[in-house]
Amino acid sequence: MLIDDDETVIYLHKIIVKNSSLTKEPFCAFNGEQALKYLKNRQPLNPDHFLILLDINMPVMNGWEFLDSIQQEDFASHISVVMVTSSVDKTDRKKAAQYIQVIDFVEKPITSDDCERLKNFVSLSPFFS
Repeated sequence: MLIDDDETVIYLHKIIVKNSSLTKEPFCAFNGEQALKYLKNRQPLNPDHFLILLDINMPVMNGWEFLDSIQQEDFASHISVVMVTSSVDKTDRKKAAQYIQVIDFVEKPITSDDCERLKNFVSLSPFFS
């Protein structure tokens, strides 16, 4: 799942994750609220594990608000998040580390090398086995 308010970034990241075989067709949302609605509607029917590439600064519901919101949901344990942001603020990295779902923090744009590295995360092995 790609969550970012910038259509150009979504377009670029979609190509990169497809070409890197992270997924064939990522779900894209332009803010955390859209993504949360999607997850709430999907999870009762299909308790999949989701890898989410999440931007921080977005309108409606930003990345932090999204992370706070999923803490209250039954599907929180089925979520792995990679913060993908233009922020170079060290406090953002520290804040991200406080969420159990956050497994990595990378600067925009995500690269094919970032995607290949993600494939080696033990917590993501169900995606690629």
